[in-house]
Amino acid sequence: IKGCKICGVSDPNTLSFIVNHPHPPKFVGFICNYQKSPRYVEFEKLENLLNIKKNNCQYVAVLANPMKKY
Repeated sequence: IKGCKICGVSDPNTLSFIVNHPHPPKFVGFICNYQKSPRYVEFEKLENLLNIKKNNCQYVAVLANPMKKY
């Protein structure tokens, strides 16, 4: 689907599959500031993920308001 976004990616194998897919999403999002999320990515791990060639995708941060109850 043109222009879609996949969020919550947290491991390199999944990310590599997504960005190398014949029809990749426009955006891939990483949960960066909400540690309670099971898909939260710590800074060191995020650095490794960001080093994976993104091909035609854009990497974005998915941010949560930590003061809001989810």
